[in-house]
Amino acid sequence: MAIGGLVIAALLAAGLGWLGRPVMVLLPESPEAAPRSPSPIAISRTPHLSWWLAGVAFVQVVIVAVAVPAHLLPAWIVVCGVGTWLAYLDWHTHVLPTRIVVPLFAVAAFIVLIEAWLVADVSIFVRALAGSAFAFGSFWGLWWIADRWQSGSFGFGDVRFSAPLGVVLGSVGPWAVPVGLYLGFVVGAVLAASMKTRGHQGGYPFGPAMLAGAIVGAVLAA
Repeated sequence: MAIGGLVIAALLAAGLGWLGRPVMVLLPESPEAAPRSPSPIAISRTPHLSWWLAGVAFVQVVIVAVAVPAHLLPAWIVVCGVGTWLAYLDWHTHVLPTRIVVPLFAVAAFIVLIEAWLVADVSIFVRALAGSAFAFGSFWGLWWIADRWQSGSFGFGDVRFSAPLGVVLGSVGPWAVPVGLYLGFVVGAVLAASMKTRGHQGGYPFGPAMLAGAIVGAVLAA
């Protein structure tokens, strides 16, 4: 990909990431949040948060653009930009807000449809839908099993978040979905182990690991 195009794509993702703080200010407290979890408004007060989110989104798209074809980048720009908000929210509140995840899925799917139309390759959109269905179905199955073993041990927000990640991973190729999902669990295990050694008690946010796994998985599979 040309340097100019890569920079533009990364800047667009950074712009989306920057909007995360204003969005958090408008978010109500989620009924899914734990009793002592901070509210979105409270965590939005982190100094220079917009710039931090913008920087992370910028780096994510640069990584993806190393391997993913340019015509598939628009959907990744949206998922990396908005996904950065979700990862930050999940890290602090252990909640992936439905009012953000569901529109993200719809927008990502629509953009992939446009991408497939522009290059006259309907298989891109078919792969994206199949990847999303596979990701959502796999996570739903894990949630169902975990909920019967220990209720609340696996959040349903992670199940919802798998759908937009499956869309962009599926657009890259059929192997990107299982690779991205598997790496998400690897990153999640490393994060959980690290937090446990520091004396952390309670649940572990999985959203950041899912996003990181999807980005690395896309690069490896592409």
